[in-house]
Amino acid sequence: MSRGARASWGIRALFAIGAVGLAARFVLAWLSVGCYDITLWQGHARAILDQGIRQTFKTRALYNHPPLAGYWAALSLALAKGSTYRFSIWLKLPGLLVEVLSAVLIYRIAARKDRLAGAKAFAAYGVSLTAILVAAYHGNTDAVYAGLTLLAAYAIEESAPFWAGAAMALAMNVKLLPIFLVPPFLACCRSWRAMARFLAGLSLAVIPALPFLLTIPRTMFKNMVSYNSVRDEWGLGAFFNYGAQSGKSAPLVAAIAKAYIPNGRFVILASVVVIAIAARLRPRWTAYELGALAWAMFLILTPGFGIQYSICIVPLLFASDVKTALVYSTLSGFFLAGIYVASLNWVLPLRADIHAPYAKVSVLFGVLAWAGLIKFVVVTFVRRLRPSRLGDPQRLADHRAAVQSEQQREGVQGQGAEVDAAAG
Repeated sequence: MSRGARASWGIRALFAIGAVGLAARFVLAWLSVGCYDITLWQGHARAILDQGIRQTFKTRALYNHPPLAGYWAALSLALAKGSTYRFSIWLKLPGLLVEVLSAVLIYRIAARKDRLAGAKAFAAYGVSLTAILVAAYHGNTDAVYAGLTLLAAYAIEESAPFWAGAAMALAMNVKLLPIFLVPPFLACCRSWRAMARFLAGLSLAVIPALPFLLTIPRTMFKNMVSYNSVRDEWGLGAFFNYGAQSGKSAPLVAAIAKAYIPNGRFVILASVVVIAIAARLRPRWTAYELGALAWAMFLILTPGFGIQYSICIVPLLFASDVKTALVYSTLSGFFLAGIYVASLNWVLPLRADIHAPYAKVSVLFGVLAWAGLIKFVVVTFVRRLRPSRLGDPQRLADHRAAVQSEQQREGVQGQGAEVDAAAG
């Protein structure tokens, strides 16, 4: 068999692995209900059907999602005709479809190098344990907004800032967490006109919420913005929980945790603004890197954590660094699997409620995944900010092409010397 034939068969095998992984998501969703989040969402959906979104915001403090997500939950319950099992399938369906979209985008992004690289990335994403467990099993909407932020980054790289903003608007109508990616993505826009287009697309996020912003703004702010998730055994939360239990340092750790937890969101916001400034000062970054960095800072610094949040970075991390993404999704996948399996009923449809404290081995995998994100941030910043006499020729060429394309769209003549100065 010739080398070309062997390469062709290898690419086909990688596509098959990725396809099996994507199919496994649909199979697992079909065989499971998920965890307590399904019960919580079913309660939200029933309240929305009975009394509408506005009253649900007032009567259910735990309803902290944008209206559009609530409408889908209500429709899912109506289609399920009251069945919790069927409701879980309908609720997960958008996330499963977005997972397929993410896999296709990751292939297209990696295949710009060559088709084999694209097939490897596609296969790696297909078998991502974190993506499989959260999208197919957990029972929440996190897979949807995670994939939509990848779509937004892809649109930015394709010089379509309006559609990037629109994708972010849709993501923020699933959950508000993607708001942390707005500053870095805005920094990717290479002209004032591109920024305006991005913001125009982003402004669409307000439309589904506008009737409620005008009538119950305080209630929405309390439910959606002031909400802080539980101090789970992940990252800083794990150190706070264990450090405050015993030892001479326990009072100090408890005091730090008490001060940090209500203010951690501002630390995250400050960190993503720093990322955006770095991107403007030294425009050698891709939107995929910047988006992954923003998600990494959220996961590293978050004062509150739901285990399903672990998927938020996965699509953009695969688009940015496949090897790092595979390591992270494996470690965080073991973190999730240990938590689910600890209380799994082992009867179809599969169901497991989440009980803390988690097994020590699960916490260990979570801490390792968290530490891996710190390494990703440090390595990426060092690589992109490190001065080089020769510069980064490929990145410089890509940047020049992108700027010139944007200038042509706006009818502006390219200025090669200025582009070189900005990119170097």
